[in-house]
Amino acid sequence: MRITQIAPLLKGVEVGPYKLNVKLSQGEREWFDDTAFHAEGHARPVANKRRIATQRITGVDERLRIVAMTVDPTTYFADSTNSIAVLDSSEYSLEYLLGLLNSRLFQWRFKLTSTNNNVGTNELLALPIRRIDFTDKVDAARHTKMHELVLDAINLRRDLNKTKAEQSRVIIERQILSVERQIDLLVYEIYGLTEKDIAIVNGSKSQ
Repeated sequence: MRITQIAPLLKGVEVGPYKLNVKLSQGEREWFDDTAFHAEGHARPVANKRRIATQRITGVDERLRIVAMTVDPTTYFADSTNSIAVLDSSEYSLEYLLGLLNSRLFQWRFKLTSTNNNVGTNELLALPIRRIDFTDKVDAARHTKMHELVLDAINLRRDLNKTKAEQSRVIIERQILSVERQIDLLVYEIYGLTEKDIAIVNGSKSQ
């Protein structure tokens, strides 16, 4: 008797900012026959890596054009998702990249050049990922802080999903807004934005 191992087949609708959606707005969850796939010689080692998933299609007028979350192995990605991984030898954490991708700055930057609903891998590759100098204590500390803030954002969204009491949900939602605001401010610091630059990103008309 063949033992079948199945793995999630992740679709874009399942991906949210700092979360994987429990309730889907459309469609149903699907699963992938990992055993049969390997038996046919189609092994995909990347499926066994922890990665970032982004939605591949988001409306041009939506507030969030880049919607990203970390995904644990073993997971296969459907055509409606993009996959981002780092080399095993890399010092960068996925949380650092996730914070950049979901940040207000990257939403603003993406909208400057996006002309349709697609979020293509070529567009993600064109984003200006800030390199960290890990030999510099200040720079390395920023990377660590981003990692910690993003973990806070993920954990808070998980707590929100589990919480039913309205008053508790309000408190957690405020905490989420606070943490995501701290992430945005840290991204501005990492990229060396001035107050004038930040006003432009935030859509302020003040000079």
